[in-house]
Amino acid sequence: MAGFAKLVPSARGLLVFEAAVRSGSFTAAAREFNVTQPSISRSIAQLEADLGVALFTRGPTGLSPTPEGRALYSAVREGFDGIEEAIGTIKRNSAAKPVVTLSLSSSLATHWFVPRLTAFNTRFPDVDLRFELIAGVLRGPAENVELATRILADDDTHYHRWAFSPEIIVPVCSPSYLSHHGRLNHDSDGEGHILLHLTDAKEQWLDAWGSVAHRKTSRAKWLELRTTRSCFKPR
Repeated sequence: MAGFAKLVPSARGLLVFEAAVRSGSFTAAAREFNVTQPSISRSIAQLEADLGVALFTRGPTGLSPTPEGRALYSAVREGFDGIEEAIGTIKRNSAAKPVVTLSLSSSLATHWFVPRLTAFNTRFPDVDLRFELIAGVLRGPAENVELATRILADDDTHYHRWAFSPEIIVPVCSPSYLSHHGRLNHDSDGEGHILLHLTDAKEQWLDAWGSVAHRKTSRAKWLELRTTRSCFKPR
């Protein structure tokens, strides 16, 4: 190996040479290394000076390797293929599973994701999932995670996002509740009724439900719930 280092002072020259032969031009090799074409030309010239032979000829059809260039390319390509295969094997054997961290509400993780977890693991067996569970309102930045659910305003432009599910709010009551409390009169004060209210709901309950929803005068019992519907967004 020490003798090889003396023959070729810079291994980069061999990398550039291989790319130039494989791509057929110094310009294409320059794009591959994200450098200028003159930089590639200087590297090839230095390699030719180190070896004491011309490696390319330029003709009407473009760049062509000399017999010495073809012999060197064959040896370099064989060596690079062996190195690439060895590095790939090392990485495959030592690589840990990719970790994907999700920031979700506890209810979404429990009721939506967990039932689908088996199917996910079957399709993506090499992905290691981790959960950051959020209690209460899904607000605030999602840090050090790949995906998160958050409640966002329609005009929020800070995130790359897509809608996960619509938020639908409807009035409900059980048959036994209806039998015991009777129908709700929207013009009444709501006495004897129990009303469920989502803390973050944008619905103007007073406008939609009349005086029964007036919190200052209503005599109904109010139970407030926190909503967890949101949108997925990547970091």
